[in-house]
Amino acid sequence: MTLAIALRGENFVLLAADKRETRLSSTSGNYSTVVQKIEEISNAYYVVAAGPAGSVEMFRSAHGATTWDITSKLAELYAARFQDEASRGQYQMQFIYAQIERQEIQVTKACSPHFFPSSVKSFETIGSGAQSTYFLKHVYEESRKRKRQLTPSDLELLSCFCISETAKQDGFVGDGIDAVLLYEDGRREWVSEQVSKNIQDSERIAAQIADLFIRNR
Repeated sequence: MTLAIALRGENFVLLAADKRETRLSSTSGNYSTVVQKIEEISNAYYVVAAGPAGSVEMFRSAHGATTWDITSKLAELYAARFQDEASRGQYQMQFIYAQIERQEIQVTKACSPHFFPSSVKSFETIGSGAQSTYFLKHVYEESRKRKRQLTPSDLELLSCFCISETAKQDGFVGDGIDAVLLYEDGRREWVSEQVSKNIQDSERIAAQIADLFIRNR
């Protein structure tokens, strides 16, 4: 499984995902490899994917001019690729993708089988994200109550904490983190190395998050 996250700030978005891809095999047993789940496509989209191997490649094949172009193509490719499995609800695919256009970042979530697009207003998770969704909802509510704008460093801490905590409970999540910051002015900054350093000290990260968003109410 995967944990991938999109986190919005005032004029930027952070996309983050773990790097473990697990392949299931009835003959040779399960095994995992390290992969990059965040990918830039055509200098316009950044995509993170949760699902079977080849999910990002399918998104690349579905690249289109608009969100609706992409999602309709994804649905066609998904149905053609999995056929009977798709009708039974197997091989679930989920995508979060971001596009910087005219000084604005559009962030969209789409899931199989129909891939109807939904806009991401504050945060979104895909994959093993139930626990993280609850935690992030609390953080965003607290930041609004305190009228405190989330900074890029805040979002790096949050992504690190969510993925590291999920990895402790889900053996299919892990092997480090990829993360990229996208700004409305078109800048892109890979912060994978910094976030990966943070994950090595999860107790310190948890304490910092508590100080920022939980304590001192």
